[in-house]
Amino acid sequence: MSSPAEPPSTEHDGARRSMALVMNAKAGTLLGEGGGGSLRELLERQASELHVVDEGAGTLPERVALAQDAGSACIVVAGGDGTVACAAQALTGTDAVLGVIPGGTMNLLARDLGLDPDDREAAVRTLGQGRVRAIDVGEVADRDGAPHRFLCASMIGTPARLSRHREAGRERGNGPLAWAAFAWAALRALVRNRSMRLVLRHDGAERTVRTPSLTVTVNRLDDESGRIFGRSCLDGGRLAVYVVRRDSVAGQLRLLLRTAWSGSMRAPQIEVIDTDAIEISNRHAAIHVLVDGERRLLRPPLRYTIRPGALRVMAPHDPPPAGGAPA
Repeated sequence: MSSPAEPPSTEHDGARRSMALVMNAKAGTLLGEGGGGSLRELLERQASELHVVDEGAGTLPERVALAQDAGSACIVVAGGDGTVACAAQALTGTDAVLGVIPGGTMNLLARDLGLDPDDREAAVRTLGQGRVRAIDVGEVADRDGAPHRFLCASMIGTPARLSRHREAGRERGNGPLAWAAFAWAALRALVRNRSMRLVLRHDGAERTVRTPSLTVTVNRLDDESGRIFGRSCLDGGRLAVYVVRRDSVAGQLRLLLRTAWSGSMRAPQIEVIDTDAIEISNRHAAIHVLVDGERRLLRPPLRYTIRPGALRVMAPHDPPPAGGAPA
């Protein structure tokens, strides 16, 4: 799908805005001194007023709420996709603008916006000198009703199982032994993994599939972007559903390694569904679901929908060049 014309910014580009920085563990390290000064000093150069929410002020959602209460025009969060999605949970549908300081492992949304995770000063300059973009937000609601919002992807099946093993092994650190233990656990998970029987309802149709893995993304992944799991369109108003067909353990392992290496979901074993809403049911009372990398235990049926242009974010003026983040 080709990207629609970018809507004009709703605010004057480059205007100095009042900002609130939501601190977390990752932001705490970013507050330290760097080549261009501390994060606080860098933000003060771009903001008309800066309010820093202390790390001890509560949970991340509570700190985002405090930042909103401060009346700041731009709520800045430092962290990965899960941290950004948590802030989006509160900011979606409001007048507040979300600012991103990349500090996670994947930083998928930051890269899609054209931010370089390795250039902290450029990310901060974007907050004061960039443009406001309205991007789409995905939502997944279970039988209990409350929607969980995501900006990149939601996954069920094999990815959610592997995340459980990775979380369990984090206490071992990131050394060779820790990764060897994770690799062994991942192989066992693939061997034991039986395909899920899912009922899919979308666009007036219903059908049953058997799959080891299903991924829902906010707009299609763009292989030509050159970025791992990258998207060039963030405001197309569509969901892309990637259904992996059943295969042998060896076939699943080859596909897993291929997608992890290339970042592409284009393969003969993967069916792609383009829709604006889909309901997913199965016979289990609850299933583990990854929502922008954060694991949730949800009760089917799962109802995925999209809210077009529901979140305002700060982005660079120039789009990233093909193949990576801006220079």
